[in-house]
Amino acid sequence: PGDLYGSAAASVNRTAQRMQSMSPEWPQSNGPREEPDHEPSETFDTLAGMLDSPSTEARVRALEGLAEEQGPDAVAYLVQALADPERAVREAALAMLENQDPAAVSANIIQSYMYGSPDVHAAMTSALPGLRQVVEDDVVQRLRTYEMSHGERLILVHMLGAMKSSRATETLAEYVWDPRYPQLAVQAAQALLQAEDPAAARHFPGFVQHANPTIRWIGLQGLAQHGGEEAVRTLQQVAAGPHEPDTRIREAAVELLAQTGDLDAIPAMIQIMQQRPALRRTTAAALRYLTGQPFGMDPTAWVQWYREHIGHWQQQQGPYAQQGPGQQGVQGPPPDQQFDQWGTPIPQGQQQQQFDQWGAPIPPGQQQQQHQQGQQPQFGGGSQPRMPTPRFAPPSQPGSVGGPQTGR
Repeated sequence: PGDLYGSAAASVNRTAQRMQSMSPEWPQSNGPREEPDHEPSETFDTLAGMLDSPSTEARVRALEGLAEEQGPDAVAYLVQALADPERAVREAALAMLENQDPAAVSANIIQSYMYGSPDVHAAMTSALPGLRQVVEDDVVQRLRTYEMSHGERLILVHMLGAMKSSRATETLAEYVWDPRYPQLAVQAAQALLQAEDPAAARHFPGFVQHANPTIRWIGLQGLAQHGGEEAVRTLQQVAAGPHEPDTRIREAAVELLAQTGDLDAIPAMIQIMQQRPALRRTTAAALRYLTGQPFGMDPTAWVQWYREHIGHWQQQQGPYAQQGPGQQGVQGPPPDQQFDQWGTPIPQGQQQQQFDQWGAPIPPGQQQQQHQQGQQPQFGGGSQPRMPTPRFAPPSQPGSVGGPQTGR
């Protein structure tokens, strides 16, 4: 009975769904799609017609012929083929686009986002990493120098994120703080999270102070992704400090503290369990993920385990160094109060059910035997429940921009 981790996981999934509702809409064009300014040849028409063939081989051969034709018309068909249901066709189109004009390729991808279906959006996002060498320079140049609509700018920023571009870090960071375009700010923050650029890490601590809760959420992801002492310290402050008004973001900070794998965060997490009742279940699941131990929402048991197997409270560094749970100045239950796995106080004189490191009840008498045998606790790794890193989904419907999601 009582898979605490599973219960907390369900809660976090609901949190992710609520946070995704904060995501802005993706503006789409209401005007006509650009048409080619010249008539295609008869051979071109024949090859284009072959793309409707039920034969995968015929469609691939048609793409080969269109690639030899060159020109914007050919590029348009090659880009459309990136959404073909057959993988062989998509791979052929991707390979042939490597030798096409970068400006034409990126222009057609932009049009696919503006006019395409959700399936087309997903196909473009999946293909962009493979087209990074082809279109990255053109997309960066467009973003910095071209006059464009707000919708086009959103799409360009999304493309940079999908490509994990490291070429526009500072430009994206400026968009995050531009109050005129809140939709663009969220998309730019997400692109920075996806960027393969170590320089992006210095922007995430500031994001946790942003007025937009989705951007604060992204900032937490970036801190955990890049790690380091500052990341752990900031996650602790967001989870336990007085400034974050959104419980959902505090929950995310607790989860991400566990995912850093930093055992020095354990004292802060135990204190969060005591001082933040709304976070107790999430914190218990995070502690179990980090340590493999099954003490649930019993802070006294966590303190005892920590002292026996990790170290003394006074030896810890950070904002909670000299004041561990249960010490003077910390509001918590009496130091001798026992709790069950769900955090319910156990009446005095009743023996608490013990659990092994996987959460299974230990029959009476075996707990003492394990202690006498000197078995040491296992924490981290193994086959214990894992708390997967929250991720961002590509656009799943017209007008959507990827928002925070977690999976279990």
